[in-house]
Amino acid sequence: TMENTTPYAGVLAVKEFFDKSGLNRAIDDNIGARHGRGASDSEHILAMVAAQTCGYDAIEHLKRLPAKIGALGFKIPSVTAFRNYADCFVNDESESARCKGSCYVPEANQYLAGFEKVHAHLFALAHRLSPKDTITLDQDATYTESERGDSLYGYKGFRGYEALNTYCPEYDLVVGTQYRDANVNPGYGQLGELKRVLTHVPDGVEKIRLRSDSAGYQIELLRYCAEGQNERFGVIDFAISCPVCPEFREAVMNTSEEAWRPLRDENGVAHQEWAEIVYVPASLSTSKKSPEYHFFATRERISVRNSGETERDIQHVIFPDEEIAYLEGQNPKIKNLHLTALSGKLYKIFGIVSNIPDLSGAAVIRWHRLRCGRSEKAHDILKSDFGGGHVPSYKFGVNAFWWNVSVLTMSVNNLIKRFFLPKDFTHKRAKTLRSLFYTVVGKVVRHAREAVLKLSSKDIGALLLVEALKRMELLLVSGT
Repeated sequence: TMENTTPYAGVLAVKEFFDKSGLNRAIDDNIGARHGRGASDSEHILAMVAAQTCGYDAIEHLKRLPAKIGALGFKIPSVTAFRNYADCFVNDESESARCKGSCYVPEANQYLAGFEKVHAHLFALAHRLSPKDTITLDQDATYTESERGDSLYGYKGFRGYEALNTYCPEYDLVVGTQYRDANVNPGYGQLGELKRVLTHVPDGVEKIRLRSDSAGYQIELLRYCAEGQNERFGVIDFAISCPVCPEFREAVMNTSEEAWRPLRDENGVAHQEWAEIVYVPASLSTSKKSPEYHFFATRERISVRNSGETERDIQHVIFPDEEIAYLEGQNPKIKNLHLTALSGKLYKIFGIVSNIPDLSGAAVIRWHRLRCGRSEKAHDILKSDFGGGHVPSYKFGVNAFWWNVSVLTMSVNNLIKRFFLPKDFTHKRAKTLRSLFYTVVGKVVRHAREAVLKLSSKDIGALLLVEALKRMELLLVSGT
């Protein structure tokens, strides 16, 4: 019968992962919003993780799940029951203090705070399956646009919400996330968030490396890492974007032409140049024993158009400061390029600060730029492939809960494809996994109190599912 068939048999891997990895227990023990009433925390969250895995990204889509994956034994709450459950994550007293023009992050109630340990559970699992003594943490904020309720305007010019994520590229996991309003400065509380994540780094990790954009350029954060203030990890190597302030720009302009070296890409082509800049803010050099900070600048020569829309060759034109100011005024985007005239040529300038002593400037810059390709891609996947691209409610706590569920969904999917599918699936997007792995037609046959899932031996997705379930049994249940 149709009630015994499913077009998403591959989603059984998600259900088995929840069970065999201990994720069910981690959710029930650390969130605890249900207190034994009706469906458990893990059953509510598993249902939505399964829905987002199938491509459904709204609470209303839960009503479609019984016909799609009900045969696999999922306990699927009604839309009303799930909305009531999501309301448990609202902290009315703290959220009422949200207001325009203030960097304020509502305090998570005890249920929402439980997600911290749930994400840490998956972090520890990934490390157990693939131990590493050095890991990288990328900190970056991402934004979700929304006109619902009392959402606030951010500096990007729209209303919505923001999440400060801490991403570990070695495991392709968001290992920490803090949900806030869009008007909160993206670097607000970044050091505190780093300290919180560091408490959950798995045993066996000995060294931490940190990357961030210019929001992370905070004296307290730089000194915390460079001075080895963390008791467990000591000095934390970092590369963080440096704001091109007037003092930094002046240091760039005082750098000799001989100091600039080609910055080659993976194909050996040099579109930019780099140089180490003699620049140390007084706030970082408080004593002779202060750590060394290395400031690097990159420059890229550009062409512009004058008021007559005629392209000019910058090799033959000297750009005075007033003309640069004119160009920046004509196009606000140009201002972000930090235009600087050097030796009669026009360049866009960017800066980086690092405390890594044993890498060349070019190596530091390349390593720092890997952040853009990984953590920002994770943000795109969260919002495009799963449910993070919109908010379901006008209540802040519900939206924070929804974001954490979306992060959890991506983490579960990434761990499944990394450890339980063939290696060529490691970097595939969710839509590819849905077509090749999760979308498998199966039929559940029940006999003698047993349920058997029948699959087509000609379906490549069915073969992948069988192998994935075997690997889960081996790696998760046996602990090998």
